[in-house]
Amino acid sequence: MLKILITIILIFSLINCFGQVLLEDISGDQIANNVNSANLNANNLGLIKLNTGDQTFGFNYFISTVLHDPSNYFVHQFGIKAKPTDGYASVFSNSQFSPSVNISYGFTKVPLFLKTAWGGVNLSIDQNKYSFYKKDTSFDKQLSTVNHSGFNLIGNYNLLVASTIIINFRFGYSRKDNYQDLKSVEVKDVKSDFDASTSIERQVIVTKNAKDGKLLEYDSYPMSFSITKCTATDALSSANASKLKIGYTFYIKNLISNNLPKTDVGFIFIFTKQDKNGIRNPVFGFNIQAQDFFDNQRLNTGLLKRFQFGFTTNFTP
Repeated sequence: MLKILITIILIFSLINCFGQVLLEDISGDQIANNVNSANLNANNLGLIKLNTGDQTFGFNYFISTVLHDPSNYFVHQFGIKAKPTDGYASVFSNSQFSPSVNISYGFTKVPLFLKTAWGGVNLSIDQNKYSFYKKDTSFDKQLSTVNHSGFNLIGNYNLLVASTIIINFRFGYSRKDNYQDLKSVEVKDVKSDFDASTSIERQVIVTKNAKDGKLLEYDSYPMSFSITKCTATDALSSANASKLKIGYTFYIKNLISNNLPKTDVGFIFIFTKQDKNGIRNPVFGFNIQAQDFFDNQRLNTGLLKRFQFGFTTNFTP
């Protein structure tokens, strides 16, 4: 089953020869944290982001000390993003909105251990409102909502190689649940009125979306490895400065868990355009990802059916 995925969030420049990238996958998990940016020309930066994969709308705010000492500085990242837990289809078709909110903080040290390396830690908290349908209970209790919290603590280390290649490593702890893997159901409440004089029966139908199954919470240990080929920056007077360029990222994301272990593999292709400050920003992104590449969850659906494709864009306020 195909699902629109991915957001690619690219912000300020990494060094004089290429644009900086910050990547999220279809689930909203951060793939790379590249906040080493010698071309950053301000201590603060805001970024509005849209992710069609996990259907989130979010905002990130960055505070950097790079102007005080470009050779040794810190970056603080504050973020918030929200989405309808059961997707926008439920909002538009049923006017059903169950909010899901993620609040995050990230800290990055530049450089770290090596001149061309940087790293840090990301902490985030999820607050979700889940809807459930239970057939084997009394009628008035079949539909219910549950508030659920999640927690994520991820460390990252990043290395610049040969001026335009970024290698990223991430590993940490995450408290997860299986809500998105449960069976989705559509529940319809029907009320009927019958008019004896016209023999017309009128029905009022209220539809709700929910999950059918048992909610499981479990500990997991996410890790990822990615390689990014960045796009080169041209002189402002060059004819190539106004042209689109393509960069790409290859990544492997592994979730270590006794409950739902899996490995995702993907490519992200990034189209960038240079602005008047000489910084290349993304205008369009395309992603292809194989979910659960080794079929660790034993779905037996075939690899081709687990491929997902998506597009993205982003902007700064």
